[in-house]
Amino acid sequence: MISFKQYISLLTEDRIEFLKKKYKNLTNWEHIKRDVGIEKSDANIIINFWEKRDPSYNNKYLDWILRQYSKHDFRQEDSMRVQHTLENFERYKIHLTQRDINHYHHLSDLEDAIEAVNGTKSKREEIKIVKHDGADKIFDRGGVTVYKIKTEAAAKFYGKGTKWCTAANENNMFDYYNNQGPLYVVFCKGIDGKPTKYQFHFEDDQFMDVRDDDIDLAELVKKNPKLQDVPEFQGKKVVLTKNLKRYINKLIRLDPEVVWNDSRISPELLSKALNDSSAYFESVE
Repeated sequence: MISFKQYISLLTEDRIEFLKKKYKNLTNWEHIKRDVGIEKSDANIIINFWEKRDPSYNNKYLDWILRQYSKHDFRQEDSMRVQHTLENFERYKIHLTQRDINHYHHLSDLEDAIEAVNGTKSKREEIKIVKHDGADKIFDRGGVTVYKIKTEAAAKFYGKGTKWCTAANENNMFDYYNNQGPLYVVFCKGIDGKPTKYQFHFEDDQFMDVRDDDIDLAELVKKNPKLQDVPEFQGKKVVLTKNLKRYINKLIRLDPEVVWNDSRISPELLSKALNDSSAYFESVE
């Protein structure tokens, strides 16, 4: 006679084999190349979710997990979120009107149902708060979107997937930079023409790509001319200042004390005005 533990083990093995056959055409639709801890082999996706993310003792949620993943409802990088949600489902489902996991067609639907009964906000709602309260969208036009970052949480959220120290979980440097001046995260075309994001910090003259390497700002502006339309960038860098001819003409005519006290007028712009002043005295419409 086999023990109960052995019996459960046999059932689990049978269930895994059944699901392997059911999802034999499951594909790794994410095309992941370098993410650590994420399966790149289609054959291992089922095992990965089985061993790590189904919190039940008999893998009763694995079918639902695989079905949702096959529908592109979440990515493998969201697997901790999936596990956390299912753990809460186990904990609070007695209070739910609908207790059948198959009733929930999206992970977010399940999160919302749990939130309604446990009195806490779902991860999705937490992200909404971070995006709403932690950053201001100051520009969104012509393929260029700019966020002014106000909190460390927002710096981490918008810096996800980068090497920026302001996105780090430990020894985060957001406060250090923010105390000197605002951080901006810019979504636009990269110098290679592909969509990406950059972090700007004018006070330290840092314009960084996702690898935290310095970029050629002039080349970036060539790819994204609308960067010259961002109001908060005017006067901070020559290459980002729209109607530079008019702007320098204005600088030349300002009272020196006004120029000195205007934080928007950088040494770079002053140098440009002084060195090329003769070219800008002509009237500009």
